[in-house]
Amino acid sequence: GTIGWSFGILSARGSHLIVPVGLEKLVPSVRDAARSCGQDTFYYCQGIKIGMIPVMNARVVTELDAFRILFDLEAVHVGGGGSSDSEGAVVVVASGDRERLDRAIALIESIKGEIALRPAKSLCTNCLPTILPANDEAARREVDSCMYRGKAEDELPPFMRGA
Repeated sequence: GTIGWSFGILSARGSHLIVPVGLEKLVPSVRDAARSCGQDTFYYCQGIKIGMIPVMNARVVTELDAFRILFDLEAVHVGGGGSSDSEGAVVVVASGDRERLDRAIALIESIKGEIALRPAKSLCTNCLPTILPANDEAARREVDSCMYRGKAEDELPPFMRGA
């Protein structure tokens, strides 16, 4: 993502980076995950091939931290996942006094059911690597960053076709 472009300058300037990370992104070992990724390491990938850069010197804020910061409540992650638009969901048990719990419930209920962001997929026939500006010299080079790059919509598997 964009952190690769910005992390160097943020670090050089001594900036304080806050990274909101949902618990659904939790991986047991960031080191193992980073070592397993890389554009040249994958035999097969459904979409763009990625690498992973561990971000150091950042303050990670999860849903559990948000309960503590916003409501002064303790929270425990007890489950996650789902189907029918619940993909990425997390289940949290919060504890504390009733007034704080009621404030947390009011906020959660006000955003529950928000329409999910569904970004439009670019056409694969003229795809440029998403991390490069269109006028970048590197964008004109042939890059094998995605196994679907250059394919017509009818050549794509059904899950990759535009809506």
